[in-house]
Amino acid sequence: MNHYDENHQAKLERMEELGRMLRNIRRRKDFTQERVGTSGGYSARILRKIECGQMMPSRLRLIRLGCYGLELDRRDVNKLLITAGYARLSDAEARQFYAVGQSLAGSLR
Repeated sequence: MNHYDENHQAKLERMEELGRMLRNIRRRKDFTQERVGTSGGYSARILRKIECGQMMPSRLRLIRLGCYGLELDRRDVNKLLITAGYARLSDAEARQFYAVGQSLAGSLR
């Protein structure tokens, strides 16, 4: 197996693990794919592909999916990011994303 094959296999494994994590969290929260997808900036069809390990979201889209779609705290969003092979949320990013989420929640009341 060459270096490319090893990297490709590792990426496929990360995609599958991330998909399982997202699906398990969504089911535990009793959220539909439509609800999570729409809140996180995806269609339900794309979320299904991510949950099945067929697609890897960008780091930014994964943050949105975790913060807004699944309503996760920073610690759990970081678990998703690490599983996907991305860097953790910085303090500035956490302030930005969670401030936007709070203002969105307030506007819905």
